[in-house]
Amino acid sequence: ITLVGKNLQNFEFSSEATVQNIQLSNNGSSLSCSDQIFGSNEKRISISISGISSSPGNVSFTAETTTHLTLYWSPPTENINCIVKYIVKINDQQMETTVTSLSVPNLTIGLVYNVTVYSQDSDNRNGSTSELLTVTWKVPLPVSALSWNISEIDGNTSIILIWEHEEDSSRPPIQHFFVSHNISEPWNTTTMNSSIILTGIKRENTYVINISAVNILGESLPQEIEAIINEVSTIMNQISSTTSTTITTTSTFVYSSLFQE
Repeated sequence: ITLVGKNLQNFEFSSEATVQNIQLSNNGSSLSCSDQIFGSNEKRISISISGISSSPGNVSFTAETTTHLTLYWSPPTENINCIVKYIVKINDQQMETTVTSLSVPNLTIGLVYNVTVYSQDSDNRNGSTSELLTVTWKVPLPVSALSWNISEIDGNTSIILIWEHEEDSSRPPIQHFFVSHNISEPWNTTTMNSSIILTGIKRENTYVINISAVNILGESLPQEIEAIINEVSTIMNQISSTTSTTITTTSTFVYSSLFQE
């Protein structure tokens, strides 16, 4: 400890103490004493040393409505006691909160929002910034890799459809897949799976089937299948993934798909 003192007017005396070799997050106290001919006095001062906080982690979001989401994150792991609030930057805007979540309104479908979070202490010192979270406020990507076969289940001739879907974690999650067709009522149906069986297939008919992915913001561009059924008399287990295919056995099927970005 180094003491530096100087005489002031009115016989006052002032001292400064410098404490060296401290560590971040140290705590302690200092006892200051003064003596003069009229007596003495002392004052104990509590000292707490802290550095800036580390970055918040696990920044994520939940879509609440078409214009509203909630952001979540975990608190920093270092120097958390000095935090008084969090600063959330969303593109060019800035919002504040004292908890580890934030409601964000007035979103626009079709835009991309870049989000970062950092803490701030009582001395207005900023902590480390979180990793960037990208929120793509859009409908899902289209389904892909459509395949199909014809089969007979419980005496009914059916089309079995199978597809894939790339999950984009920056977009609101998929709620279900929407399937529309002209095979039989009901003309529209939904499924949580990436496959579906449609019954009621009849010969000498043309069937058009559309499949799209749906999230809280709406429906993706549909993928379309057109199946021309010339004759149905046997069970078909052959699967085709080409753009246009004719299978010649006792039954003839024409398959086409329109892939849209």
